[in-house]
Amino acid sequence: MAPIAHELLISLKTVRNHVSNVLPKLQVADRAAAIVRCAERARPTRTEAPAGEDRARKAPGKVTSRRCLGSPAAREER
Repeated sequence: MAPIAHELLISLKTVRNHVSNVLPKLQVADRAAAIVRCAERARPTRTEAPAGEDRARKAPGKVTSRRCLGSPAAREER
């Protein structure tokens, strides 16, 4: 956790507080379970075109992804 504190210019205690506040929101017991939960949420899902549209002329549904905050991809999007 020290590299996180260093990069964000906050104390290690603050990082620990934030982590302990996030764990219940993710409904997990520890950081390892939070990583697994975030990895599950980051898997892309396919959205379908609305019913009744001509799929031959329309592009297929776009791929979207839900990412956990703090992931490298989420940091790049900011």
